Amino acid sequence: MLGYANYHANKSADAQQVLETAARLFPSDVKIHEALARIRWINGAGPRFVDDFLAAVAAHPGDLALRLKCADLLRLSGELKSAERLLRDALAITPGDVAVQAWLAVLLDGRNALMKPRPCCDRRYAPIRMNRR
Repeated sequence: MLGYANYHANKSADAQQVLETAARLFPSDVKIHEALARIRWINGAGPRFVDDFLAAVAAHPGDLALRLKCADLLRLSGELKSAERLLRDALAITPGDVAVQAWLAVLLDGRNALMKPRPCCDRRYAPIRMNRR
């Protein structure tokens, strides 16, 4: 909350410092890392804005929510290959997870790569047949 208060008081450097401390204290908290990534982006960190987020994902590889949020921020910032790598790693950890498959499909669709054969979308579904009367 203090990080947001500092941000809204136009003290973005103070906000970043508070959020960095919070991220160290609560390394798997998705909301803190998301806020830190956003304030770093605002403060001009460029492509390094998500470094701590990636470090948190590496420290907590099984934390799916953390991984998905990081992948989403990477996707939104145009780091599509990094986002895809995170999502493919998530599939390796939880191969049947529908949420991960959906996030990866959204990413691939945004890159116009969804129609290419991909292991993530390799589930065998029976074709849907329309009843014709």
